[in-house]
Amino acid sequence: MFEVFVCTRRLCMGSLCALITSTAWASLFGDPEITHTKVVEPRVAAVVDPSQLQIGLPMSLAVVGQRLVVGGSEGVAMVEAGGKVLWTLKLPPATARQVAADDTQVAFTSFDAGGVDRSATLANPLLGGELGARYEFRNATIGLIDGEGRLLWSVPSAEQAKLSPPALTAKTVGVVGVKTFAVYDRADGKPVAEPLSVYTNVFGLMEGLVSQFPSRPAVVVGDVFHLVRNNFYKRVSASGKEVESTRTVGLMTPLEYMPAGPVALGDRIIFGNSPSDGKQPMLLAAKTSGGFVWDERMDALVKTGMLSSASDAPMDLTVGGGNVYVATNFSVFCYSAAGRQQWRARNAKGGLFPSSLRGARYIGNSFERKVPVPKSFLSTSMLAATDERVYVATSYTGTAVAPEAGASAVSGDAVEGAEAGKAGRVRADAITVLDAKNGSYIESLWAPGQRILGMIVFGDTLAVTMGDGLKLLQLK
Repeated sequence: MFEVFVCTRRLCMGSLCALITSTAWASLFGDPEITHTKVVEPRVAAVVDPSQLQIGLPMSLAVVGQRLVVGGSEGVAMVEAGGKVLWTLKLPPATARQVAADDTQVAFTSFDAGGVDRSATLANPLLGGELGARYEFRNATIGLIDGEGRLLWSVPSAEQAKLSPPALTAKTVGVVGVKTFAVYDRADGKPVAEPLSVYTNVFGLMEGLVSQFPSRPAVVVGDVFHLVRNNFYKRVSASGKEVESTRTVGLMTPLEYMPAGPVALGDRIIFGNSPSDGKQPMLLAAKTSGGFVWDERMDALVKTGMLSSASDAPMDLTVGGGNVYVATNFSVFCYSAAGRQQWRARNAKGGLFPSSLRGARYIGNSFERKVPVPKSFLSTSMLAATDERVYVATSYTGTAVAPEAGASAVSGDAVEGAEAGKAGRVRADAITVLDAKNGSYIESLWAPGQRILGMIVFGDTLAVTMGDGLKLLQLK
């Protein structure tokens, strides 16, 4: 009898501990409210010599085993875990250059930012306002580099528009544009098929707005591209043939503006759907074999006034430790592969307030501004995760200092300038670090005067591109 009681007690205590450390954290203790209470300098694990990197402003990152590929405004480089630059390829200057790689080759896309056309009737502030502003891009290019840093080919993009980072199958390169998805042969850069449309001009209102949406890279599983763009989810074969295309979940729920993802987690492809018409945003999981597994409305309401609130938009999404993490402007969520929310961390006094490039700006007309559009036209990640920690680019106001020598900014509207505060105070980018198990706050990493352009977990470091170069930071 006593033994049964002891076993039962142990089971209950074990179950309670497991419950507290997972989903029940929020129900027992409430959502963690994140503030910058422990601000420390980033701990540098390895120094990447800017004189060896020589690719202009580094902005895009891709990990291949023990090597890091870096795309910059003036070229592409490959770096070892210790920070040694293995090779550098100089390329024509570009506003944006984004990279992907596999064991044998490196692919890149690049483009220049042009002007903003506000001549359309819908760009009138009383009608669409910024919804009708059409952003222009030029010199859009796709290229391939061998493992030694030699350029194999470089070709103009089939669509002269804002391009996603490339995605690689064994024989092809897939690139998401503003209105199309195109597949190129890795042998010579020639299109393998006609580009597929990912654009529907609903009521003639979408021309300007889609030019402001992010072009997120496709995810490759096996030999199939999985991509989200505008209000489409598609599966496309390596030969450019459409395998699946849908604009709805089930019969009635539309896919509307999907700014987060996709990412692969096991046999799931996960992405985020923007809020609209008073509805909360969705997190969705599709099966790699076709169709959807689950969709979950995200509790992303933010209080905007005494009696009002608005639904925040998912913008950044990453995976780590078997979970998926989603960042909105003012929250970070953790979900299991099965679609169960594990925890939610909320902004308090600026602890999760978005950095200069992360998150959304809200646009509309003179009467209402509720459409979320990303701050940056780059498709770099501002969220990273390991089994133990989550890293999110945020904003912090601290003592003003002069920028380090060599600090610069992306041309165009990709990076906002530091906002000078009162009495020598300045708001600049930081990295808020959370516990991956429950969302609780650990610390904030702050480099005054710098702008974060992207981040990725690279071995036992966090690779971060900043205005003054590439940093390899200690994970803890």
